[in-house]
Amino acid sequence: MKKSYLFLNAAIIAAFLVSGCQNQENGTVQASSAEIAGSETASESASEAGKGNGSGNPIIGSNFISKNSTITEIPLGSLGKIELADYDSLEVALQPVDTEVKDSDITSYINSQLAAELKEVSGRGAAKGDTVTVDFSGKVDGKDFDGNTGTDYPIVLGSGQMLSDFEEALYGVEAGKTVTTEVKFPDDYTAEAVAGKTAEFNITVKKVQEPSVLDEAFIAAHTKTGADTEAKYRDEIRAKIQGMYQSQIELTAVSQALDNLAGQSVLEPSAAFHDWLYQYYKDSLDEMLESSGTTMEEYQSSTGLDDTGVENSIWNNVNQNAPQLMLMRQIAADQGLDDEDNLKKSLLTYLSEVYGEDVSQEDLEAAYGMETSQLELQAAVYEYMKDHVHITWQESSDQ
Repeated sequence: MKKSYLFLNAAIIAAFLVSGCQNQENGTVQASSAEIAGSETASESASEAGKGNGSGNPIIGSNFISKNSTITEIPLGSLGKIELADYDSLEVALQPVDTEVKDSDITSYINSQLAAELKEVSGRGAAKGDTVTVDFSGKVDGKDFDGNTGTDYPIVLGSGQMLSDFEEALYGVEAGKTVTTEVKFPDDYTAEAVAGKTAEFNITVKKVQEPSVLDEAFIAAHTKTGADTEAKYRDEIRAKIQGMYQSQIELTAVSQALDNLAGQSVLEPSAAFHDWLYQYYKDSLDEMLESSGTTMEEYQSSTGLDDTGVENSIWNNVNQNAPQLMLMRQIAADQGLDDEDNLKKSLLTYLSEVYGEDVSQEDLEAAYGMETSQLELQAAVYEYMKDHVHITWQESSDQ
């Protein structure tokens, strides 16, 4: 089953929101070994103006880190100056949180499971709650426009994922049928070229699917405890959610502890590391846009960023995340956590704990692709630090 994960401290992974032909109101997300030369003077800072050399070839003087390196392949000395404060026992104070698992939480979780396992529909047209897979093409005034086509595009009817005119045309349509409809773009639509205009779309419905139902067969396929009734399965899910809540508390505590540790430590990224991380985030953005079929112009239109704004966003990620990555690399090296097999195992173990179910390498690659070194590093360090962080609870202000 294909899963989508939001992992740990999301700031570590550059997150750029893209949009295609979506409802703008609702907002519809092998490496070679490192080549290193000369790192003694690598503490030049790129943060003064939010810039490194930004050339795509991360060379500053004799300092070089191959763009093909992963974060765990770069030698520590090339990352910059690292002097960590003691982290054997850290204390963090958290606000009290409500960890009671409500019946509505259980229902929402089960509904998400049902929606994730779709069944083919035949003999009727698409209805609210169905997932309709379509090919579409549209024109405004007889001309193509950016984002006017899509192939094998899934739409959940009733979700507001698409503009209402587009979505309404799909109700009652059976798989294999094609419909033509007019779609009026709002006056404030972020793609200015079509804002306020009407497009004519041809839409071919290729597949209609509906969520699974909570029956004996579904329960038998998903229970981890041998539940054979809905009541027993809901009890199982209650315990699972409770464990997820506990994992989130631990995650929050470790994240805060590492932030505090970073503030007490000396972490001065090298210019070469700044440039490597810039290239990493820039490549991640380019790859995401390409995989989603979104142009840079569409991305800039949806985010309101010009070329300088995109550049600054990437550098903001670099300047924010470089010290954290350095800190985690040092802890991993100190504690012998940076063995390749251990890193991969740590990520699978941690995700399985966070989501309360087994996560496979296949799941991981489906969600993130092949390059997961930053996630692996983070998971290994978080797993280690859980035993070195003590939580105290602040008194609630309403008591």
